[in-house]
Amino acid sequence: MANRLVITFTDVVQSIGFLDVTASDVTSFVFTTPSLQGEIEVMSSVNLQAQEFFTRFNTYYNGTADYETYVEDNVVYIVDTIDQQPIFDDAATNIPEVTLLVESLEEYGDLYSGSYTDLENIDHSFGIKKKEYYGFSSVVSGACSLRYADSEDIDNSIIGNGLTISLDADTSLTYEDLYIDGERNFLVSYTRDTQVLFNGWLTPEGFFEDFVSDKWVITLDCTDGLGFLQDLSYVDSNGLFYTGKQSQLEIIVNCLNRTGISQEILTNVDIYYNGLATTLDILDNVYYNADRFVKDDGDTIMSCEEVLNDILEPYKATIISFNGQWIIFKLNQMFIEADRDYFKYDSTGLPLTGVDFSNGRTIGSQIDSYYPHHANNNQSLSNRKSIGAYRVSYKYGFDKSILDNTRLFWSGSSIDEWTINDILVASASAGDYGIDLELASPVSIGATSDVISLSADDVINYSGSFTTHGDAILFYSKAKLVNGGTTYYLLNSGEWTTTDSFVVYENSVRVPSAVFPEQDYVGTEASLNFSIDSAKLPISGNLTIEFFASRVDNTSGDSVGYVTMTSISIAAVRSDTNVIGEFHTVQREDNPSAKVKDVKEVNVGDNPSDLYLGTIYKADETSPTIEWFRKGVTESVPLIRLMSEETLRLNANTSRIFTGDCYGYLPYYSTVSINNITGVFTPIQYNYDSVTNITALVLKQIFGSELTDINYELTYNYGNTVKPTIVG
Repeated sequence: MANRLVITFTDVVQSIGFLDVTASDVTSFVFTTPSLQGEIEVMSSVNLQAQEFFTRFNTYYNGTADYETYVEDNVVYIVDTIDQQPIFDDAATNIPEVTLLVESLEEYGDLYSGSYTDLENIDHSFGIKKKEYYGFSSVVSGACSLRYADSEDIDNSIIGNGLTISLDADTSLTYEDLYIDGERNFLVSYTRDTQVLFNGWLTPEGFFEDFVSDKWVITLDCTDGLGFLQDLSYVDSNGLFYTGKQSQLEIIVNCLNRTGISQEILTNVDIYYNGLATTLDILDNVYYNADRFVKDDGDTIMSCEEVLNDILEPYKATIISFNGQWIIFKLNQMFIEADRDYFKYDSTGLPLTGVDFSNGRTIGSQIDSYYPHHANNNQSLSNRKSIGAYRVSYKYGFDKSILDNTRLFWSGSSIDEWTINDILVASASAGDYGIDLELASPVSIGATSDVISLSADDVINYSGSFTTHGDAILFYSKAKLVNGGTTYYLLNSGEWTTTDSFVVYENSVRVPSAVFPEQDYVGTEASLNFSIDSAKLPISGNLTIEFFASRVDNTSGDSVGYVTMTSISIAAVRSDTNVIGEFHTVQREDNPSAKVKDVKEVNVGDNPSDLYLGTIYKADETSPTIEWFRKGVTESVPLIRLMSEETLRLNANTSRIFTGDCYGYLPYYSTVSINNITGVFTPIQYNYDSVTNITALVLKQIFGSELTDINYELTYNYGNTVKPTIVG
């Protein structure tokens, strides 16, 4: 950001007066017959007066080039690119023929712009902005072509779009200022008939020069930024990885912010977990554990592309940039209805008023009065096989600690993930970390953890560290597993019992009775680490950890002291025999196609246990999801099963592939009907040439009707992934 002082000369200066350039260190420029530094000659015309001030300012005041200066006709521009606070004063003049205006400039300034009309007399325009450019914009001659990435697989989760700009160049306009390394130096936009069709970045490798004598054409390639995401880690603005629970919408916003393109977000995904109202946006009501986005080596952070895939693939949803907005949609739904309602958010994820629009389009021959209509006599049809079987591999991902606040950090008088039950509990004496458990008899509950959902046969590790102070040398806690009226307690040995039991640890030294008669042991004030690997959980249920007030070893002793709990962890215990994930396999039973889709791996899915990073959570951020349904369909199945079955529905039969040109603009985000050809189609290749008004298309037929012959099988992954084969 920068500030600019705009100095406009409305007339020649009539009388002596002054102009102060800045408000902080005042430098007065006096308009008179110059004899001293800082005096400005009075000129015979407005434009000459502006040029004279421009020259004197740079000579007298701008020797260190603290300011970028420009002059055009009767206006002088002075840009402050150094100071963080505005230093210009828009009232520091007593000359009536001069006006001052302070402007706040955006990070990107207009560099080139152009406009033209196509064969249908529709207006088109484009603009190129340069980072930290504050000079004058040049009007140039050029034209645009809009394209989308080829997507032979119609259910790709991320489909980027691009723009090609062809600019007329000559020896006086070579566009050498566009030859700068870096991906985000130039911001590009393209508008057709007042509708923004593209926002994105000029790509450095996208230059092509076609020389023809003293005139030539320069071709520039631009991208919407989605392609950058494969190389950008899922981190915050400080480069730190995210932790804790995040909604899918929040994650999407974080990823899209990494493109550098600020656009509104429209969503329409009609899949819901059981119990969620269908009037709500699923993406704003489902939570992931952000720690899932660190790979198995514990250090490598997933890319934003991988993270977006983890959100969109289970829904069979896709994101594109369209009409200057990010759109998230499902092809299966577009097959059923082209007219749909969309939730709408600004670029930060704040909700806006929803919108609805229609995606249905029809093309045909010009002789049948269609528009857009077939052109260039290059239309053809081919076939592509349906999919007979498909397998999705869901890897659970083991959580390093289900309780994120492992160091027991306090925020004011509360502590995240814990409820304080007793006034004897306070924040750690050493600072904002840890829990002090004061002495009490009888022992009372001091703090209780949030509920952790676990499944029968899970194996957990309960570990932590504490120190003892004074004579309070026993640390008491409970690990309770509850399901209805049944409660199990964890023992120090790792076994489970229905008998009410404590986990008890001592951190002490023996003191001779002659030295300390009222107490056998005293605390060491050194840290003690403990760790318990549990036996398999006997039941599914809710686990809580309870910390109790500390206690002296000899209950008859008259002593004081406390225990400081400094860390806590509940994590999964993995072994070579552990199940590491699930296989969800679907295949057609009636005349199945021999085509088998490659196994798809996903990192998130339903799981009743909090032990796994891949567990999906409901809007309360605590309850794991179990079963899902499509809007308007009576069903209750795991999300990954829905994902697998939606793939078969989308590719249910042999697809017709239409290839050919259309005269007229056909939006990419469309379901297309073709005159005299049965079926619903969607683009898988697309290029719109705005000058010729030709849209080059490859369309694939899609399906979406219910199938009654899908065979579904759930199996467990013990470390191997096998592609399914056709049974029928």
